[in-house]
Amino acid sequence: MLKRLLVGTHNVHCLTTFFRAPKITLLIPELWFSGVEMTRRTANPAHGRLVCWLGLVLLASAFSGQVLAQTQIVNCNAPVQSRKRGLGVNSLSDLDFRALAPGVSWYYNWGATPLTKPADVTMDFLPMAWNGDASFQTSISNYLAAGNRPWRVLALNEPNLAGQAFMTPSNSAITFKQVKAICDPYNIPVIAPHMAIGSAANQSITAYDPIMGSNYVYTFQEPFLNAFLYYCGTTTPAGVSSHSYNGYGEITWLLNLMHTDYPTQKVWMTEFCPWGAADDATVLATLIPAVDFCERNSWVEGYAWFMSRISGDAHNSLLADSGVLTAAGQAYVQMPVHDPNLYYRIPGRLQAERYVTLNQMNIAPTTDTNGLADMISSAAGGSVDYNIQVDSPGNYPLNFRVAGNIGQVKVYNGATLLGAANVPSGNWNTVSTTVPLAAGTQTLHVVLTASSLQLNWMEFLATNGLPSVPSGLTATPGGTQVVLNWSVAGGAANYNVKRSTTNGGPYVTIASPTTISYTNTGLANGTTYYYVVSAVNAAGESSNSIQVAATTVTPSVNLALNKVTTVSSVENAGFAGTNAVDGNTSTRWSSAFSDPQWIYVDLQVTYNITRVKLNWEAAYGKSYQIQVSADASAWTTIYSTNSGAGGIEDLNGLSGTGRYVRMYGTTRGTQYGYSLYEFEVYGTVPAPTGLAAIPGDFQIALSWSAAAGATSYNVKCATNDGGPYTTIASPTTTGFTNSGLVNGINYYYVVSAVNAMAESANSSQVSATPVNHSPVLAPITNQTIVAGRTLLVTNSATDADLPQQTLTFSLLSAPANAAINPGSGTFSWRPTMAQAPSTQTVTVVVSDNGAPVLSATQSFTATVIPPVLPVLNAPPIINGQFGFWINGDAGPDYTIWVSTNLTSWNPIFTTNSPALPHFWVDTNPVAGPFRFYRAVPGP
Repeated sequence: MLKRLLVGTHNVHCLTTFFRAPKITLLIPELWFSGVEMTRRTANPAHGRLVCWLGLVLLASAFSGQVLAQTQIVNCNAPVQSRKRGLGVNSLSDLDFRALAPGVSWYYNWGATPLTKPADVTMDFLPMAWNGDASFQTSISNYLAAGNRPWRVLALNEPNLAGQAFMTPSNSAITFKQVKAICDPYNIPVIAPHMAIGSAANQSITAYDPIMGSNYVYTFQEPFLNAFLYYCGTTTPAGVSSHSYNGYGEITWLLNLMHTDYPTQKVWMTEFCPWGAADDATVLATLIPAVDFCERNSWVEGYAWFMSRISGDAHNSLLADSGVLTAAGQAYVQMPVHDPNLYYRIPGRLQAERYVTLNQMNIAPTTDTNGLADMISSAAGGSVDYNIQVDSPGNYPLNFRVAGNIGQVKVYNGATLLGAANVPSGNWNTVSTTVPLAAGTQTLHVVLTASSLQLNWMEFLATNGLPSVPSGLTATPGGTQVVLNWSVAGGAANYNVKRSTTNGGPYVTIASPTTISYTNTGLANGTTYYYVVSAVNAAGESSNSIQVAATTVTPSVNLALNKVTTVSSVENAGFAGTNAVDGNTSTRWSSAFSDPQWIYVDLQVTYNITRVKLNWEAAYGKSYQIQVSADASAWTTIYSTNSGAGGIEDLNGLSGTGRYVRMYGTTRGTQYGYSLYEFEVYGTVPAPTGLAAIPGDFQIALSWSAAAGATSYNVKCATNDGGPYTTIASPTTTGFTNSGLVNGINYYYVVSAVNAMAESANSSQVSATPVNHSPVLAPITNQTIVAGRTLLVTNSATDADLPQQTLTFSLLSAPANAAINPGSGTFSWRPTMAQAPSTQTVTVVVSDNGAPVLSATQSFTATVIPPVLPVLNAPPIINGQFGFWINGDAGPDYTIWVSTNLTSWNPIFTTNSPALPHFWVDTNPVAGPFRFYRAVPGP
């Protein structure tokens, strides 16, 4: 059950008094624990109507389905799935299943219908008959009849607690026998019941107790279990289970108590976590030793963490975003099993917690900078045994990561001392020795000679000097990147990070960092990548690490969080619609006690709605619809049910587009109204449309239509039809030019829309092949020019490649003295008098700088006409100098010639294209009786 409760305030050390008390004193701790449990469980005043968890959606975990029964050899850093280890779930995606499967073998969801899990994930579903409702038994019967064979079936969730199964011991026994009768033909044992450790009197079932001979208020589990087993008679369950939410001390006390009181029963713990923990450290301080305790005690048959995701409790949740493990999730998956038939192949780094047996040792979260847990000697001579597999005999360098008091770490094989390393006092150090090892499987006995010595890991190096294989490789995906981390490999100078898009390779080395982390960026969203890492030094390269996989995906975001809501009614002012979107599962919206009722949320922009999650209070909707709208007026139904189950209903696979999302209830499940703790909405931005690709030289220009609600876009490219795509840019505009491409290669593109909340699906794919386009030269009109004047023609050219390439102008044919500016394309020519009259042909060429160079040409004619003959007026004498006016066509130069006899002429002055009329004065002194002048146009 979901614990919507406050944590009690008390001194945990006080528990030790009760843990060590003899059985006769347990009446007091029973009552004490009842009070503590109620402090945690009844902080919500609405507990008269606790949520029915029949409808909880599972968070799935992977299960191997087989107990290790023969020798199994794995790499030092290989995850090993525990048959005991399970999980209570409320939601699981495919990525969640894959993240949990390496260590978790089973899951349950307080119901009898499994989640859909990927075909490549091995994880058992254990169905549960939550209470005596016949529908649970029908569902279990159908599940088994379909050929499913869970290794256990669970029955009766917290029958002593109100709001849960809430059944008397006698009715619980009746239901158990009914479930057992269903399972017996398939030889499937039934575990029942699953008890709340304690509850307040007003929240506890009261019934006649056959052992006490009177009515009894079952505030603690032991009296209830005694009465239940009495009513069961000879038809007994295969195991009994309890729940604990108060830390490691309570967990071990409770498990030991149950084992002592019911020695013929297997013991289960199907809900546990330190409820309300304020940080990851507090959670790990419970999780690590509790899991270790369950794994090393054979009478503990199964245990399950509560749970996959807990609203408002990020530290106890095992999952954050889809497929992303929290600190607790990583620890829960990585915790080892302690099977005597499991051997770890060396060389490699073997974590200290991967022991097979221990003596005078404790386990706790590591205080080192890497690793998971430390083994800590509680007395001098504390020891741990490790199973290893040695392929080649030899002398193996062996490093220990240690801290604590001065002492030694000694390594034995049987009674033979193989090596010892001295431990200095203080914080973490790496100390070394060399041990001779024979080939084959063997057990090493590691002794810590001083009390309070901490051992984080032991690392066997290769005998040939190669570095150790990197261990602990993890991959955390993001929208377009994967963050890789691993542990230090002994003897490594650097590492080779290798990637593949195919499970198992082949791999391509993508980086060679000297650190133990690497972020692989620029990846395609929604693509699975596979990674291995090897270590490198001067002697060579190690083998690859184990493979890890990560699928890039934009984190799922609740689009409705803190948005504006509108409701049909409220029960009273304390149950406003805003309570359903505030992210707080202690507040709720509650409607009037009538049908129909509704609540809708304004998402502010349009989304493709793919999922709605309803967290019902006990007053739930039996029949309701999920609807979308663009204007909060016209509604389209995208989901409808007449069999709502209450609890948490996680509605996946929806399809509808709208700004407004509404829960429209038509039939209440109780006499009360409709009441939601949380109304969550998930979806994507509408995908961009109209994607077009215009090829250019070494580039492709992309454009698309704006998507509603998008703040940016992810442009993705592939060289294969259909991908995989790599994100190459994230522009805020609706266009992007992909340059630096190879001409002649076909490129494929899709674009997605992004905002702070979500990323859309990809657009339709387009493709284009970069190619150089010829420039275009505008036509040029024919020209007429007077000889001596300058002809200027401005040429205009364009290029289809975006941005335009560099264009260069030249002349293919032109008259003498003509020229063109190669950059601007301006043609210039001043025809001479000798070129008049004539008609000249000019051909202009414009060329780009592509590959190959492409050109365009245009031709025009230039007709040259002679200027009119100049006219000189009679030269007057001014100040003893001759002067006169020149008239004619402007443009040509005019050269003044002089003669004294009209036979011999000499040029004495040239005017350069003067404005006409032009007055000229002969500055030479007058000589002789006659002086003749003439003006000749030129050049």
